Amino acid sequence: MTTLIPRFSFVGRLTLVAALAGSIAVAGCGSSDSKSDSQQITESVSAYATAFADGNGKLACQRFTERAKQEVIAQSKSLGGDFNTCQEAIKQIASIISSADKKDLRAIKVSKITITGDSATLQAGADNSATTRMSKVDGKWLFDGTVSEAN
Repeated sequence: MTTLIPRFSFVGRLTLVAALAGSIAVAGCGSSDSKSDSQQITESVSAYATAFADGNGKLACQRFTERAKQEVIAQSKSLGGDFNTCQEAIKQIASIISSADKKDLRAIKVSKITITGDSATLQAGADNSATTRMSKVDGKWLFDGTVSEAN
């Protein structure tokens, strides 16, 4: 199963959720002539992870493409949630993860970024088990889904 929401035992898995991810920029980090795409992506991951850990569904979901938002909703439903918006899903999931996992999310580090034009893949977290996709939309790096996840 792919995920943008971090599994409770593997907080490093984003979109990222899903997720974690999630955050996976993303929306709060627009393009900047003074920052490389890699720097913007790294800042985006950190901003998403902090928003997710804080239960701030609004900020976390601003960092997703529409496709990724739908993935987060679907993933939350597979975990037993009944949410119709990305914001509701992130807020609820964040409310049940442990304080230790929230601390790990806030300290997440990106270990590898591969950029091809307006698309990127990245690995982040302690176990680097998921490859997360990001897309540059209107100058902002947004989480666009999880490409693969080791089981």
